[in-house]
Amino acid sequence: MDGTTLRTICDHAFLSFFTDVFSLMEREYFLLFYLVFINALSFVVFGIDKWKARHNCWRISEFWLLTCAAVGGALGAWIGMQVWHHKTMHAKFRYGVPLLLLAQFVAAICLIEHYA
Repeated sequence: MDGTTLRTICDHAFLSFFTDVFSLMEREYFLLFYLVFINALSFVVFGIDKWKARHNCWRISEFWLLTCAAVGGALGAWIGMQVWHHKTMHAKFRYGVPLLLLAQFVAAICLIEHYA
Protein backbone atom coordinates (compact mmCIF):
# COMPACT_ATOMS: atom_id res chain seq x y z
CA MET A 1 0.00 0.00 0.00
CA ASP A 2 1.52 3.32 -1.01
CA GLY A 3 1.46 6.55 1.04
CA THR A 4 -1.30 8.14 -1.08
CA THR A 5 -3.70 5.25 -0.52
CA LEU A 6 -3.00 5.21 3.22
CA ARG A 7 -3.55 8.98 3.39
CA THR A 8 -6.85 8.66 1.51
CA ILE A 9 -8.01 5.95 3.93
CA CYS A 10 -6.99 8.08 6.94
CA ASP A 11 -8.68 11.19 5.52
CA HIS A 12 -11.87 9.22 4.88
CA ALA A 13 -11.84 7.72 8.39
CA PHE A 14 -11.23 11.16 9.95
CA LEU A 15 -14.07 12.79 8.00
CA SER A 16 -16.35 9.84 8.64
CA PHE A 17 -15.70 10.05 12.39
CA PHE A 18 -16.54 13.77 12.57
CA THR A 19 -19.58 13.33 10.33
CA ASP A 20 -20.86 10.64 12.69
CA VAL A 21 -20.17 12.79 15.76
CA PHE A 22 -21.92 15.77 14.22
CA SER A 23 -24.94 13.68 13.21
CA LEU A 24 -25.19 12.31 16.76
CA MET A 25 -25.12 15.76 18.31
CA GLU A 26 -27.75 18.29 17.45
CA ARG A 27 -26.46 21.60 16.15
CA GLU A 28 -27.30 23.41 19.38
CA TYR A 29 -25.27 20.98 21.48
CA PHE A 30 -22.38 21.10 19.06
CA LEU A 31 -22.35 24.90 19.19
CA LEU A 32 -22.63 24.85 22.98
CA PHE A 33 -19.75 22.36 23.21
CA TYR A 34 -17.66 24.55 20.89
CA LEU A 35 -18.33 27.71 22.89
CA VAL A 36 -17.51 26.04 26.21
CA PHE A 37 -14.32 24.60 24.73
CA ILE A 38 -13.08 27.82 23.07
CA ASN A 39 -13.85 29.94 26.13
CA ALA A 40 -12.07 27.50 28.44
CA LEU A 41 -9.14 27.48 26.03
CA SER A 42 -9.04 31.30 25.94
CA PHE A 43 -9.09 31.48 29.73
CA VAL A 44 -6.25 28.97 30.03
CA VAL A 45 -4.18 30.60 27.27
CA PHE A 46 -4.35 33.98 29.04
CA GLY A 47 -3.27 32.28 32.27
CA ILE A 48 -0.36 30.52 30.58
CA ASP A 49 0.79 33.76 28.96
CA LYS A 50 0.68 35.53 32.33
CA TRP A 51 2.73 32.74 33.89
CA LYS A 52 5.23 32.96 31.04
CA ALA A 53 5.45 36.74 31.47
CA ARG A 54 6.30 36.36 35.15
CA HIS A 55 8.96 33.73 34.46
CA ASN A 56 10.62 35.46 31.48
CA CYS A 57 9.68 32.62 29.14
CA TRP A 58 8.81 32.69 25.46
CA ARG A 59 5.35 34.30 25.24
CA ILE A 60 2.14 33.61 23.38
CA SER A 61 1.73 36.30 20.73
CA GLU A 62 -0.98 38.94 21.04
CA PHE A 63 -2.24 37.75 17.66
CA TRP A 64 -3.09 34.31 19.09
CA LEU A 65 -4.57 35.74 22.27
CA LEU A 66 -6.89 37.95 20.22
CA THR A 67 -7.62 35.14 17.76
CA CYS A 68 -8.84 32.92 20.61
CA ALA A 69 -11.15 35.74 21.66
CA ALA A 70 -12.32 36.47 18.12
CA VAL A 71 -13.36 32.90 17.24
CA GLY A 72 -15.87 32.72 20.06
CA GLY A 73 -13.74 32.86 23.19
CA ALA A 74 -14.22 36.50 24.14
CA LEU A 75 -15.95 35.66 27.43
CA GLY A 76 -13.12 33.32 28.46
CA ALA A 77 -10.54 35.90 27.39
CA TRP A 78 -12.26 38.66 29.36
CA ILE A 79 -12.56 36.48 32.48
CA GLY A 80 -8.90 35.46 32.04
CA MET A 81 -7.88 39.11 31.81
CA GLN A 82 -9.68 39.82 35.09
CA VAL A 83 -8.57 36.72 36.99
CA TRP A 84 -4.93 36.78 35.86
CA HIS A 85 -4.70 40.62 35.72
CA HIS A 86 -3.21 40.19 32.28
CA LYS A 87 -3.29 42.58 29.30
CA THR A 88 -5.72 44.86 31.12
CA MET A 89 -3.76 48.02 30.31
CA HIS A 90 -3.30 47.35 26.58
CA ALA A 91 -5.93 49.27 24.61
CA LYS A 92 -6.49 46.56 22.01
CA PHE A 93 -7.33 44.12 24.82
CA ARG A 94 -8.98 46.56 27.21
CA TYR A 95 -11.45 47.71 24.55
CA GLY A 96 -11.15 45.02 21.89
CA VAL A 97 -12.07 41.99 24.00
CA PRO A 98 -15.23 43.61 25.46
CA LEU A 99 -16.25 44.70 21.93
CA LEU A 100 -15.75 41.15 20.68
CA LEU A 101 -17.79 39.90 23.65
CA LEU A 102 -20.60 42.32 22.81
CA ALA A 103 -20.54 41.29 19.14
CA GLN A 104 -20.63 37.60 20.07
CA PHE A 105 -23.49 38.21 22.49
CA VAL A 106 -25.49 40.03 19.79
CA ALA A 107 -24.74 37.23 17.31
CA ALA A 108 -25.93 34.64 19.85
CA ILE A 109 -29.17 36.56 20.41
CA CYS A 110 -29.75 36.80 16.65
CA LEU A 111 -29.11 33.06 16.20
CA ILE A 112 -31.44 32.18 19.06
CA GLU A 113 -34.21 34.39 17.65
CA HIS A 114 -33.71 33.05 14.15
CA TYR A 115 -33.75 29.37 15.07
CA ALA A 116 -36.20 29.47 18.00
